[in-house]
Amino acid sequence: WVSSDAQVAAIAKSLGGRRHGAVALGALGALLGLPSSAVPEALAYMTSRDILSAAVRLNLVGPLAAVAMQAEIGEYAAVTAAAVAEGLSCADAAGAAPLLECVHMCHDMLDHRIFQT
Repeated sequence: WVSSDAQVAAIAKSLGGRRHGAVALGALGALLGLPSSAVPEALAYMTSRDILSAAVRLNLVGPLAAVAMQAEIGEYAAVTAAAVAEGLSCADAAGAAPLLECVHMCHDMLDHRIFQT
């Protein structure tokens, strides 16, 4: 877990302009002084929520079924994320291509939309 602002700054500098969402969330959680268990739990919740939201928009499941699935997998996802994050250090932080992560925001510009929203 990040124990100082200097460690957060070192992570940000080592990644340059490319920061993965999970790394950014971890750095933000550290700056806010959140318990180390809260950040992986939040990441697991947000990730599963996003996946289920996409499934609803693709008409793979209904909205009520998605809520039930979220409730069913929520605790398991949080425990799994915490177990995976347990042994990680600042040196394990990785970068990514933020533009690739943001491509879904251009969906409304497509000629043929694949989602039902």
